[in-house]
Amino acid sequence: MDGTFMQNSGVSRTQGLARYGAILRDDKGRWLGGFVGRVGMVTTSCLTLKLWVIQGGLTVAKNFNLKNDIIKTDSREALMLTSKGGVVDNHPDGAVIEECRYFLFELGISVMHTLREGNSCANHLAKLGRMQLDEDLVILHRPPHSIHQLLLADMTHVAYLTYRKHVQ
Repeated sequence: MDGTFMQNSGVSRTQGLARYGAILRDDKGRWLGGFVGRVGMVTTSCLTLKLWVIQGGLTVAKNFNLKNDIIKTDSREALMLTSKGGVVDNHPDGAVIEECRYFLFELGISVMHTLREGNSCANHLAKLGRMQLDEDLVILHRPPHSIHQLLLADMTHVAYLTYRKHVQ
């Protein structure tokens, strides 16, 4: 799962409307389903976005009765905060962290770190979510045509590099 800030949401890159996308796959990497959605609040940081994305994925997992699965995120900080232990009483995202921890425990789901390059399908879905402006959540029963090549690359363990823009 991955998230993205809306480019033209009227607020800065570090504070704005956000979308997310996630893919459900079997142990061989084949498509089982996916979803795109929007965070129902203005996000103030990338960490806040990642936590809401994990919470959204866990909500979908609960609704579809998915248990003992794995969620992959490219955010080490979100991974640490949602795992057991650590005090979140004073954390600005404490409520969503606690909700994630509750769902993780209830569903027996684990959260693992993946490199950004290993999250290309979810990143693609998050960007597609930008077009779903009117709906909070859209369930995808079939993969969008635009993601087929990325799915095939993931299944054959081919990594696509992401290049950062050159800043002078």
